[in-house]
Amino acid sequence: MSPRSIVRSLRGTLLLLAATVAAPVAGAQVIRGAVVRSTDEAPIIGVVVLLLDTAEVPRARSISDARGAFTLRAPAPGRYRLRTLRIGFTATTGTAFALRGDTAVSLRLDQIPVPLPAVTAEERAQCRATSGGLATAILWEEARTAILAADITIRDLDYRFEMMLHSRKIDTRAPPLLLESVFGRVRHEGVQPWTSFPADTIEARGYVTPTDSGLRYVAPDLAVLLSPYFARTHCFKLREGEQVTVAGKLQLEFWPLPTIMRSEIRGVMEFDATTRKLESLGFAYVNLPRTVQDTLAGGEIEFAQLANGAWILPRWVIRAPIPIRSALGDTVRTAGTAVNTWRSDYRVVPTTSRIRVTGGDLLVVRQGRDTSTLWSRPTSQLVVQVVQRADSARLVPAEGVAVAFAGSTDQEVTDGRGEVRFPAMVGGEYAVEVSTPYYAAFDIEPERFVVVFSQAPRTATHRVRVRTLAELAKDVCGASPGKAVLIGSVVRGSQVVIGAGVTARVPRGAASNLDDARTARARTTIEGRYAICDLPTGVELYITVIAADGARTGQSVVIDRGETVAFLDLAIP
Repeated sequence: MSPRSIVRSLRGTLLLLAATVAAPVAGAQVIRGAVVRSTDEAPIIGVVVLLLDTAEVPRARSISDARGAFTLRAPAPGRYRLRTLRIGFTATTGTAFALRGDTAVSLRLDQIPVPLPAVTAEERAQCRATSGGLATAILWEEARTAILAADITIRDLDYRFEMMLHSRKIDTRAPPLLLESVFGRVRHEGVQPWTSFPADTIEARGYVTPTDSGLRYVAPDLAVLLSPYFARTHCFKLREGEQVTVAGKLQLEFWPLPTIMRSEIRGVMEFDATTRKLESLGFAYVNLPRTVQDTLAGGEIEFAQLANGAWILPRWVIRAPIPIRSALGDTVRTAGTAVNTWRSDYRVVPTTSRIRVTGGDLLVVRQGRDTSTLWSRPTSQLVVQVVQRADSARLVPAEGVAVAFAGSTDQEVTDGRGEVRFPAMVGGEYAVEVSTPYYAAFDIEPERFVVVFSQAPRTATHRVRVRTLAELAKDVCGASPGKAVLIGSVVRGSQVVIGAGVTARVPRGAASNLDDARTARARTTIEGRYAICDLPTGVELYITVIAADGARTGQSVVIDRGETVAFLDLAIP
């Protein structure tokens, strides 16, 4: 149901909108005003105020603050009307007035709440594009008001946001395994923190589109949810019976019209049952290509109202399967018209064992140049304590050990107490990896653990034991009397050399378990490190390094008798 239809259906309960226009002032067309209660002049916060032109098109928009104040900037002189939207109350539209310069406006509203009627039989019927029950229509307009207010807060008002963006890769096979967790703190103002397609593009192509590497999943942004396309092409229904109220919540379902074949979304909007404020919107992707059906694909967007009436998005997340391509020559067609047809030399293979979860958590909200905090999220702290074996009976703190989140290139190093602290952790699952340079030299996976934080703040402490160099050498090479391990790095200038071949040649006559060629080989890792096992001690060894481009260097070394591990760093000229 369109906003005009809802206004017509509620015409009998329209509020009184009184607009007092002051004498125009030369200059820019700025409207400054306040929304107050008609009975006692008390300010009303959180009212969306729209400036409509003669074609009913919004030309400016704002939200009344804690003092009921708002500011509108008209693009040009002309005739306008003011429209107010407030959750729980009827939308109102004032009479037209001429705007020729700066103007002061006072909006006096009667606070007459609009009750939510009972669910009707019409709402239980199959969706019709041009009809719907009154309760459903009212709740959909409440959702639109909250979404519009959030869009105004982000794009039009002077708010500054700090957010933790995150990306996780999960193997969903039992038991589920978190493969990587990458996140970073960002600041933004005037832009939405995730990117969607324009509404007309989604209407033509859908939410899931092919790319050279697979499929791209996009989430609807606020502009898409507010667009005529979304209201025109989706059905809405207030859940009824025992489902109407779930733990003090109201739930409004939405789904695409049955005639739509392109990739679309369906889902549920959840409201506070008392205030009817929108709290969350969850969605799932439907009408996907048959080869990529996956019930895990979807996302959630959270909504919240600040004490000053503005609206924010505390959290959002998108879940998308990671499709792979096979070498089978085939043609995949997405559902829909020729615009949505995808021809490819490779077939997209259905993948449910890998899923990418991206999203963000709002941390701090400020306004303008004010450094005070309007809203903040309580955060957790992760403390990692790293120890290593000093002898058979003692564990001691391990200093200089790298601690990082799986998939991230950023890392922290343990201090003299063997500790690393990660503050400002938000709710979610994190994979943490702990290793020393010797792990890389032996090409051994880091020590790994997973920690989960809820939205409730806490400090989590994890103790991890890393293997010493001697333990790694024994684990990889074994323990052979009179034999040692040679480890080191290869550089060229200031850069490490990756994939270089390292050869250790043992002279004839020296005791060795190596092959008849009396050589041992290794290849440098991504960190430029190498490790060669089972080398004899007390004899001269000749070490040769050959890079991928043919550049080489060599050096002789003697490992002292009794040593089990020796070091040799090499530089290619």
